[in-house]
Amino acid sequence: MRKVLAIIAVLTLFLSAATSGMAAQKLIPVSATIQGTSQLNVGISKVDATTQVWTAGQSSIAFGTLTFDTTNSIFTAANYYVVDVGVVNNTGAWTLSVGATSITNGTANLDNNINVTVVEQVNSSTEGATLDKISYGASNGKSYSSASIAAGSWIRLYYGIATGLADNPGVTPIGTSKPAGSYSGTITLTLA
Repeated sequence: MRKVLAIIAVLTLFLSAATSGMAAQKLIPVSATIQGTSQLNVGISKVDATTQVWTAGQSSIAFGTLTFDTTNSIFTAANYYVVDVGVVNNTGAWTLSVGATSITNGTANLDNNINVTVVEQVNSSTEGATLDKISYGASNGKSYSSASIAAGSWIRLYYGIATGLADNPGVTPIGTSKPAGSYSGTITLTLA
């Protein structure tokens, strides 16, 4: 009987050692989905043309009542505007299109009296390449792609009433031949 017990003990030890070396495995799947995003972040700042003091947080480009410069016989604005357009996109290449309706009083317009300068803004104090120097009217239908600016940069658009000094091609000051009245229009930025 001792032999039988000894054999059972040896077999138990053998089976115990054999099964303890076997590891159990369970595969657990892990997954995540990153949603595609494509959005515009737009900030508008008013800049005092004399002091260059910036006032951020504007909701529109409102030049207000223009001042008549009796020396040059033109109407000027006290401010110009900066529109910063940041694109948040992880879906690949993108294109920003600018739509601009005529700035009109119903009979006349200011489309060729407003400078629009478009630049690549590298950071808050560094401009990159100038992408366009055009009139407000010529800005309608323009587009700028992700390929036109460096990663981490954004597009900055400057809007300013013509002064007769270093205006963009096709832009002329507002003279006395322009009818009095309130003029308005709309800019539409579209990301595709």
